[in-house]
Amino acid sequence: MKETLILLIILFLYINTGYAQWEKRDTVEFQARDGLPNFFNKVQNNEVINVGFFGGSITENEGWRPKTVAWLREYYHLGMLNDFDASIGGTNSKFGVFRLDRDLLSKADFDLIFVEFVVNDGWGGSSDVQKSMEGMVRKIWKQNPYTDICFVYTVSGSFFDDYEEGLMNLSASKHDAIADHYSIPAIFWGTEVTKLLKTDSVVYNDRIANHRTSQNSEGQYVFAIDNVHPTDYGHGVYASVLARSFKTINHNTQPKAHIIQPKLVPDNYEFSKMLSPILPNNHGFNQIDMAGEVPYLDHFINEETFYLVSEQSSSSYTFSFIGDQVGVNTIFGPTGGYFIIEVDGIPRDFITFDGFSTYYRKQAYFYQLPTYGEHFVKIYPSDQSLSLEEKRDILYTSKDDIDENPDKYNKNEFIFSDVFIVGELTNYLVDTINLCGKEGIVWNGNTYSEPGTYYATFTLPNGFDRVFQLNLSNTPSYFLEYTDTIQAGENLIWEGQTLTEAGIYSAKYTTVNGCDSILRLDLSVRHTTSSNERTKDLTFSIYPNPSMDTIFLNAASSSWPSKSRITISDVEGYVVKDQYIQLVNGRGTIDISSLQKGIYFLKLGKEKAYRFVKQ
Repeated sequence: MKETLILLIILFLYINTGYAQWEKRDTVEFQARDGLPNFFNKVQNNEVINVGFFGGSITENEGWRPKTVAWLREYYHLGMLNDFDASIGGTNSKFGVFRLDRDLLSKADFDLIFVEFVVNDGWGGSSDVQKSMEGMVRKIWKQNPYTDICFVYTVSGSFFDDYEEGLMNLSASKHDAIADHYSIPAIFWGTEVTKLLKTDSVVYNDRIANHRTSQNSEGQYVFAIDNVHPTDYGHGVYASVLARSFKTINHNTQPKAHIIQPKLVPDNYEFSKMLSPILPNNHGFNQIDMAGEVPYLDHFINEETFYLVSEQSSSSYTFSFIGDQVGVNTIFGPTGGYFIIEVDGIPRDFITFDGFSTYYRKQAYFYQLPTYGEHFVKIYPSDQSLSLEEKRDILYTSKDDIDENPDKYNKNEFIFSDVFIVGELTNYLVDTINLCGKEGIVWNGNTYSEPGTYYATFTLPNGFDRVFQLNLSNTPSYFLEYTDTIQAGENLIWEGQTLTEAGIYSAKYTTVNGCDSILRLDLSVRHTTSSNERTKDLTFSIYPNPSMDTIFLNAASSSWPSKSRITISDVEGYVVKDQYIQLVNGRGTIDISSLQKGIYFLKLGKEKAYRFVKQ
């Protein structure tokens, strides 16, 4: 009995200690923390600025987001501010962290990213909330530690009981604990909304009589059109709170790299992935990648996204991975139905039809596996169908739509665009080969000569695929010939060799594309000092050679002007740098840090080219 009591006390302390960091936090309108120094540094210097927005429908709508962009441009006189919106209505932070890399981070090198998922993270009870928010922060700063982040906490009518007690709701509190751990600024909009609702001039939700001003018939401003989505007036409140918050920290303009702190949640979703289907793993699904093929998918198809569609349970998509979570990026809508995710031979049913399925929208499904390890996954449509009567029962309030348009619903198809994993794919191997001008290569029993992507698929004993992918390119090698002349008795240092006699010399280098290039020098020796036969010698030198970031030019023995033009070309003859440099006593410095590794040729004025190597 005593031992049992001790165990219960330990369990109680463990649970409460683990939960303590996620207790509801006090309401504070704006917490500056480490501020937005990199963003405001670019504002101060009037540089090109990229701002990203990431969230659900409150951010996707034409509301606080465009109002904020307009205010930033006007208040800070920004002529070069680019904004990118990667928000998707009805999606939470878990879907967000999986799609962050492709949907947002791949679009630009961001100076500032706003993150908004409080409402769609619901009441915040899931441990996925903190895993997802922390995973986003770590992904952003791993890509660019100079990207500033700002969390914003939107309002829902279901949160007001917490607000009245001076507390953030639980999902906002979990977001803010992550923000606090990483010193990220956060704007809590519930404070201002609560204050406004205590006046007679604002109500939270009511019928709008004047849509231009968002006022009801009694002249009161209406904050939301429903329990969640702000009116134009409500979005204006969000934007105005953000503006006054920014004004308190815009003096902090000293750029800094954000430090990725030790993990607050050890198993956060930092390593989450959203992967496009690998076509050899597709067995029977129709690939839809062009507008017009399936009209209701036209809105979702782009250069990065295609869909696999099937009604047949014999169709399947198979893959294997090492990890503990898998999911699928689906389309919900009128033609939705049941589908199955089968892991290690154990099937689990899911459905892509719900009470809102009078229209098509993206929706993510996730499947937490009981063990971490290698798992074999098979995804396919179920042979169980939803009848029109069953679909009608599932719909919430738009039942007349299915009555009037039964053909719109008279399918049971599974549509998906991506798979989600936390971990790494297995049984998928990639070869990247450059032909370097050769006619072809034999790969997995076939000969390939044209650049492109090729696959070879082998079936394993368990019925799953082992896929090999070949990324084939054909960048040619280069053969470069030079001639030079030296005076009898002199020597020439060329490619690490000291040459004193006439002859043909060669050197081989591997260029940045992995192909060998050959340099050949035809050297002659001059035995006369007649000025008519002399070839103009180079009047400058460069060092060190090879070099990494900087080369020094020495023309001290000649009469070059203090401001002289230099050009640098690559081995293909393309000019990669053309500028004037300042010579002091015939000496100058040239920054080559932006050049890729390889062989280059530098000219000073109209002199012959001087070859150097960038390491």
